[in-house]
Amino acid sequence: MAQALTLGASLLILGYLLIDELLFRARPTLRRRGLTQLPRWRRLDWKSYIPIPIALFFAWRFWTMPPIISIYVLIVGGVTSLYMANKAGLSERVLVDKQVAELTRAFHSIYQLKPSVFSALEESGKKIDDPLRFYVMRCVQGFFVTGQPTRAFDELRSRVNNPYLDQFVYVLDRAETSRREEILKTLSRLITRLEQVEELRSDTEVNLAVISGQTLFIQAFSILLIAAIALVPPLRNAYTNSVGAQLLFVGLATIGVLTSWVIDRKTAELKERVL
Repeated sequence: MAQALTLGASLLILGYLLIDELLFRARPTLRRRGLTQLPRWRRLDWKSYIPIPIALFFAWRFWTMPPIISIYVLIVGGVTSLYMANKAGLSERVLVDKQVAELTRAFHSIYQLKPSVFSALEESGKKIDDPLRFYVMRCVQGFFVTGQPTRAFDELRSRVNNPYLDQFVYVLDRAETSRREEILKTLSRLITRLEQVEELRSDTEVNLAVISGQTLFIQAFSILLIAAIALVPPLRNAYTNSVGAQLLFVGLATIGVLTSWVIDRKTAELKERVL
């Protein structure tokens, strides 16, 4: 018992020193990335934070000395939540792509009848949802306040990092020096390109549906298995009564976590290629 307590205390001290050193070295980068990521993280839904309370529950159920399993599940829960937050960024980009297509189509229709860039942009912005609607209306308000179209478009590009929106804004920024017919033709070509991307994305999601289902099954099975071990005293005691048993649990759980992560990451990479 004394040896186990000594080992557990040593692991905690070493872990604390390691984490403190890593945070010290990464603090400038974390600060910069935190400031740029904070607005997006505020828009995340509750699904991105589910792993944290689950990890807290499992850590409580597996708590023993040394708390190897408890520390492990807390780390996995935190890392999983970060990973899900990054995946939410991909989903948001897909959403913005769709909204850019809707905005472009609406602007194309309105601009034919109302050949005023910002009046047409204001009308078309009302036909889409947030988050893009908010930034488009801010762009319009910025123009009406400053009377500088280029500045308003630059602010819109800086707020929404999307290549298709950049192309759309590029066309609008040159509307004053180009004929309306040329603007409409260019917008039509952009609409066609966006529709092709959307069709390709839909086909990719259909083809990856089986793989996504397998990944979901592995994740659900792993959580249920860990829950069974945590809730059934004989199973829990078998994996927590010694350091070796806890390390065995960590090893087996890591295999499942890595398998799920690799499959899910490969699927996400295939989707990202379509964007």
